[in-house]
Amino acid sequence: MKIMTLLTGGVAVSAATVSLGAAVISEEPQTLLTIGSGCVAAFSTALGIWSSLRPGPDLSGIETGVQDTARGIAEQAGATAEIREVLARMEARLEARGAGPASIDTALQAMDEVLASNDPDKASARAAILQGDPDTAEAALADVFKKERAAIALMADQVGQARRAAANTAREKAALAATRSVSEARDWYREAVAIDPGHFWAQIDLARISAICGDLPEALSASEAASRIALEETGADSQRNRSIALDELGDIHIAGGNLTAALAAFTESLAISEKLAGRDPDNAQAQRDLSVSLAKIGNIQSALGDLEDALASYRRSHDIRQRLAAEAPGNTGAQKDLAGAFAKLGDVHLARGDLDAALESYTESRNISGRLAMADPGNSAWQHDHAIVLNRMGDLQAARGDRAGALESHSESRDISERLIASDPDNAAWKRDHAVTLERIGDMQLADSVIEAALDAYSQSRAIREQLTGADPGNAGWQRDLSVTLEKIGDVLLVRGELPAAIAAYEESEPIARSLAERFPEHRQFQGDYEITRQRLSELRDRLQRG
Repeated sequence: MKIMTLLTGGVAVSAATVSLGAAVISEEPQTLLTIGSGCVAAFSTALGIWSSLRPGPDLSGIETGVQDTARGIAEQAGATAEIREVLARMEARLEARGAGPASIDTALQAMDEVLASNDPDKASARAAILQGDPDTAEAALADVFKKERAAIALMADQVGQARRAAANTAREKAALAATRSVSEARDWYREAVAIDPGHFWAQIDLARISAICGDLPEALSASEAASRIALEETGADSQRNRSIALDELGDIHIAGGNLTAALAAFTESLAISEKLAGRDPDNAQAQRDLSVSLAKIGNIQSALGDLEDALASYRRSHDIRQRLAAEAPGNTGAQKDLAGAFAKLGDVHLARGDLDAALESYTESRNISGRLAMADPGNSAWQHDHAIVLNRMGDLQAARGDRAGALESHSESRDISERLIASDPDNAAWKRDHAVTLERIGDMQLADSVIEAALDAYSQSRAIREQLTGADPGNAGWQRDLSVTLEKIGDVLLVRGELPAAIAAYEESEPIARSLAERFPEHRQFQGDYEITRQRLSELRDRLQRG
């Protein structure tokens, strides 16, 4: 009889197992729970019979576990039945409201998810569903959402603060790195932008350093990003930031040869700067910003040949900077700004042919920049500024017929630029200025008939300019520099009696000059350059044909 009972129990277990598998396959949860409960019960009975027939290890623990499992399954079956009843009542209520079948199914599924959730914040919603009250459940879920949304906002704010902090740290590291390597500084500014793309100053810093490194596309992208950020800002500095971003855009457009776009950017920036300066006349920062905008407008006017308008803009900028420097004589930044203002006045005086006025302005600029450079020999920015002023003074001395003085000024500038490049070989702006200096020295040597030295200086300048244009083909200013240097080499070769080689140099220059003139029809300098190159090349070819 016991054996028969055991076999019967075994059959019951086996049959239940088969039915259990079928329930799983057919995805019938209620059947699954019922069969599972029966299966556990049958197994418990069989286990008891087996223990009586084959005495051995104590199997009571296994039996207890099986019974506990059976109770759990039974409780779950009961809970599932209760939920089904609740959802059925809810379905009836929703139908009574006139809800469609699709929306009812979706709502019931959502309620089922809420009931299955262990989220303590949804306890009120679960209770309301069990009570058949969908409106209270809906209100409870809205409260949970508000709490969760507030938590998200808090976390987002914390993440935002962390991003800004990390971006600021990267900018601080970049600023220090820039004193010895602009390439490394650019990598750190890129890190700052990658961490926090919405950081206005990180984008501005990247635009400036990229321009210095000779990467106009990256500089333009960063300045445009800064401009968009400024437009979206609503804080106290939003207008000033907009003006700063426009100035950066204008500078990059100038480097790219697009004077029309540059003028539009600078004009908009000037309007903002004038408004801010007029609103707060005692604000030194606002006044300085206005002086910067005026100087940039003057740069465009000068490039377009509007020398009288340029002079007026430069004078307004100079007057502001002179007042700021007088109010803060110990402020080296204000002194540096004033030196730049004098240099700009000298440029337009020289272009107008007023050599005495140019000499006066350049002398003032050189005196200030010289004091700053001498006071801090390790300050590369001040050393660079002084080298630029020396070149300008050399240009004036050459215009006055003082070639010896010009050569001395340019040579001093060259020595400074060589030291700067040695300290930071990746600084494209310094390389470009060094090429200009070498070209000026070549001009003086050619005028003094020191032909080989002039050719060597021009060749060094050419090598630098070819390197720069190769790295950034879109920089129109650098393209023009290369075209000019090629023609100067042609002039030296002509003096040496090498007419075919001189023609070859001009033929290298001609497509560059033509391309710039075609790309920028409003750019007077580019148009004039191409006309001179075309006529000069035609003359040389005619000379070659005449023998």
